[in-house]
Amino acid sequence: MHAMKDRERVIETLQHQITARRRENGTLDPQARTLSVQVEERAALHGVSEAMRAQGGPQHRARANAARRRLLDTRARQSEEIGALQAELERMRLRTFPAFAPGHRALF
Repeated sequence: MHAMKDRERVIETLQHQITARRRENGTLDPQARTLSVQVEERAALHGVSEAMRAQGGPQHRARANAARRRLLDTRARQSEEIGALQAELERMRLRTFPAFAPGHRALF
């Protein structure tokens, strides 16, 4: 009888841990996507600077600089958009999920 109750407690604890991990994964997913976008942007910038070095010449460098500036501007705009979308997502999450007391995470 005690073994059954102990197992039920363990199962309940594990279910709480799973819920906490899912919640944590939900907050880390946007960060992972942001980092992925940043890596892609840096790879594109690296490709532009490599092409600029390979071709040489002032006209090519000027075009490459303009392309690099456009990429940097795009990166900045997208970063701002991502920040705004993350804030909006967090507000929506707060509306849809129940609010727990501050000590709630300490129980797990």
